[in-house]
Amino acid sequence: KHANKELLSLGVGKFATMVVGLLDMARNTLRYSVAGHLPQPVLVSGQGARYLRGEGTAVGIMEDAVYEEHLIDLPESFMLALFSDGILEILPPKNLIEKEKYFLDVFEQTSESPQQLVTRLGLDRVETAPDDIAALFISKRG
Repeated sequence: KHANKELLSLGVGKFATMVVGLLDMARNTLRYSVAGHLPQPVLVSGQGARYLRGEGTAVGIMEDAVYEEHLIDLPESFMLALFSDGILEILPPKNLIEKEKYFLDVFEQTSESPQQLVTRLGLDRVETAPDDIAALFISKRG
């Protein structure tokens, strides 16, 4: 809510999508909110890969925007992956639903190594992309 209020107060007519989270390593939990960001964060563990749920309007659009706060228990070993939306531009499928399925399938079929994911997604071969691509990987080994 704070980021939304601040961006609106600037009066620049801009908006941003984001994921905000607090990782508590002592309790092994993640508290997070999603503000219109795609693709959703991916959690990879021994149980497979899954998108973290969450909805919310991008910040800077509506004064009364509501953001869900989620609290999840994390497995002893996991990898959390967040990508900017530019990744969706370079994935082979044509529509968003197929791209999201393809993206999650890559995580399912690849070990928890960020470098292997980069290779499987073809990021090591991208020379030009229509949008920036940023990634953040957070891993914990139990």
